[in-house]
Amino acid sequence: HLSLRRQRQMCIRDRYKMECMLLMNDLRIEKYLFQSKSIDDLISNNAIFLFDSACLLSAYQWKTPILNQVKRIVVNLNEEKRLKFSLQVIKQFSIGRLTQIQDQIRTIDQEISSLDSTQFLDKPASIIENTKSYPDAIAKHKTFLRAQEFYKKQLVNIKTQLSDLVLHDDFVTFLNSITKNNIIDFYSDEKLNKLYTEANKRYLNGLPFGNQSSDNDLSGYEDYIIWHDILSLNQNIIFVSDTIKKDWTNISIDGRVLSSNTFLTQEFFEKTKGHYFAQMTTKELIAHWDLD
Repeated sequence: HLSLRRQRQMCIRDRYKMECMLLMNDLRIEKYLFQSKSIDDLISNNAIFLFDSACLLSAYQWKTPILNQVKRIVVNLNEEKRLKFSLQVIKQFSIGRLTQIQDQIRTIDQEISSLDSTQFLDKPASIIENTKSYPDAIAKHKTFLRAQEFYKKQLVNIKTQLSDLVLHDDFVTFLNSITKNNIIDFYSDEKLNKLYTEANKRYLNGLPFGNQSSDNDLSGYEDYIIWHDILSLNQNIIFVSDTIKKDWTNISIDGRVLSSNTFLTQEFFEKTKGHYFAQMTTKELIAHWDLD
C-alpha cells in the first residue's frame, strides 16, 4: 500500500510539473502572437491603475475644474481598490514639484527685474518737449507706470503664494491621503542594489529601460524600478502617463504614440502568466469617465 501511495503521489507531482511546463510553453508562444485587450476591456475586468510622476506634476498646470475632475476619478479608483503607486513615482513627483516651484519663482524674479529696468525719456531735448505728442506721451507714461506697479505687486503676491506651496500644498495633502495605503513596495537598500544590477544587465542587452546610470547617479534606472513594481502586481494594469518615451511606447516617425512598447507587453504577458498591460493619457482617462 505504501508503494502504491508513493507511486500515486509521484504521478500527481509529475502531472503537475507537466501541466506547468505546458502552460509556460503556451505562454512563451502566445506572448508573441497575443493581441492586447482594449482599454475598455481592461477597465471592465477591474484593471489596476497607476500614474506616472509627469501626470501628477501636471496637476500644477491644470485649471481647477480639470484638477477636481481628476481628483474625483482617483478617489473613485481608490474606493474600488483599483489604485496603486510606485514609491519611485512619488519620489520623482516630490523632486519635480520643488523644481517646478523654484523655476516659476525664478521666472517671476526675472520679470520683476525687467520691470525695474524700464525707463522713459529722463531729460528729453527741447526739440522733443516742443512736439505736439510729448504731453500726451507723458500722460500715457504715468498711466503705464501705475499699471506696471500694480502688475509688479501681483507678481510679488504670486511669488509669495508659490513659496507657501513648499510648506502647505493642498494637492500634496490629497496625495498623501490617497497613497499611504497604496504604495506597492518600500525597498531596502539591498533590494534597490539588486534592481540596479538587473537594470544594468537590461541596458547592456539593449532592453528597456534605458539610460545607463553612473555610480553616483541612479536616475537612469528609475523607470525600471517602476516597471518592476508594475510586474509585481500580477494583474491587468493601466498605466496613466502623459510623457512619450521610446522605452514605454511604440512611436511613429512623426512622433505619435502607436501603442505600448511591444517588448514590454510581451514581457508583462509572460511574467504575469497571461495578464495585460496598457497605457492611456490623463486626457483619455477623463474622456472615459465622462462617457460613464
